[in-house]
Amino acid sequence: MRLTSTKEQMLNLVQSVVGVVEKRQTMPILGHILINADVDTVTVVATDMEVEIEASITLPVRESGSITVPGRKLHDILRSLPNDIDVNLELHGERFIVTAGKSRFELVTLAAAEYPRIVANDAELVARLPAANLARSIGRCQFSMAQQDVRYYLNGMLFEIDSTGALRTVATDGHRLAFARTDLTIDSGNGARVIVPRKGVLEIGKLVHADEGEVTIKVNSNYIVAQTSKTTLISKLIDGRFPDYDRVIPKNNDRTILMDTDLLRATLQRAAILANEKYRGVRFEFEPNRLIVEAQNPEREQAREEMDIDYGGEAFSIGFNVGYVQEVLQHVESGETEWIMKDETSSGLVKAVGASDY
Repeated sequence: MRLTSTKEQMLNLVQSVVGVVEKRQTMPILGHILINADVDTVTVVATDMEVEIEASITLPVRESGSITVPGRKLHDILRSLPNDIDVNLELHGERFIVTAGKSRFELVTLAAAEYPRIVANDAELVARLPAANLARSIGRCQFSMAQQDVRYYLNGMLFEIDSTGALRTVATDGHRLAFARTDLTIDSGNGARVIVPRKGVLEIGKLVHADEGEVTIKVNSNYIVAQTSKTTLISKLIDGRFPDYDRVIPKNNDRTILMDTDLLRATLQRAAILANEKYRGVRFEFEPNRLIVEAQNPEREQAREEMDIDYGGEAFSIGFNVGYVQEVLQHVESGETEWIMKDETSSGLVKAVGASDY
């Protein structure tokens, strides 16, 4: 194998897959990435046996070949090189040699034939949508996914596709729930309801965030595949029953409150400074046309903030985790946020004014 590329080309290629490589592996080869050079295409693959990413670029290849090399080491080498420099990659015996300018690196290799691959055949559903729309839906919900919860089906995101051409992404950790909807085109199949694990969600999000084209989604009972023009991602699915999210979303709340989104963000940022570091609790006191936000901590320090709001109902107060609210507000793109409340003990619904898709 022999080829030459710019630093930027090779770094971007390796960077698109290396996030899958775990720092600690049960099998040494899972710390490697597979590099395949053939005619005018260079392809790299990374997997942890749960998620696999394959990406390719067009490059002149002087000598074809396949090999696996330590993924993170190669990524760190490429990232540390000066910009605007050509990088030469060559397989010499059992060593993978990287040279650039006056720098030279030799990396250990393992045989390409030993590299494990995920095979996801027989798609039961195939659909397409703009990559930017999928990135927006994932970004709006991913902060609500659980982390290492014993309820394993919460450690991921629900992808629900119905026959009308709607994709609903839903995530919850049992304390908060995020829901987003976007349109797609179904090429085959009638619908799907699958749980994508956390790592798969984050990698799909990175994949589509940087793509300006269209992404194809393929689903069967065991895997989901996200495919762009240059990259293919395969993720195993979580086998479990996701909660009935529609029952969780409040339907009977009758108090509607409108608040300036930027002003609320700033108010909570200041109040959070003195909130309890463990529980992050703040109290919202809603009064006609006024919100009072109060926070305190075990050192008896206190913060009190007031802001004008659009509310004409009876006064009431309720406690929230300030971090949860701040994460929601990061994804409210409108100037006003709509809060639909019921009472001091019921869940609140937060959305952008006039938005039905989030």
